[in-house]
Amino acid sequence: MGVLDSYGLETWHREKHRVQLAILKLSDGNLEQLRSLVDMAKTDYRDVLAYAEHPEEFKAAFKTPPHELDAIRQRDREQYLAWLGRSERF
Repeated sequence: MGVLDSYGLETWHREKHRVQLAILKLSDGNLEQLRSLVDMAKTDYRDVLAYAEHPEEFKAAFKTPPHELDAIRQRDREQYLAWLGRSERF
């Protein structure tokens, strides 16, 4: 928790709880990954949010036709909500 709580201490750290949740999702229980993601968020929190909340869209955005992005966004939302539902059981 100490590592995770090191994000959000500065005035420029935005959306503390949302970013911390994204870090938890992406680290998947790996402490070294958690540390790396906290450092990434301190540099630019939007990267962490993009990877956690929009993984497929983030990878496909530059090579996917716009008409296919809606389906990708829907799948990303569903996988994120599924992850949230799973994490509530712990």
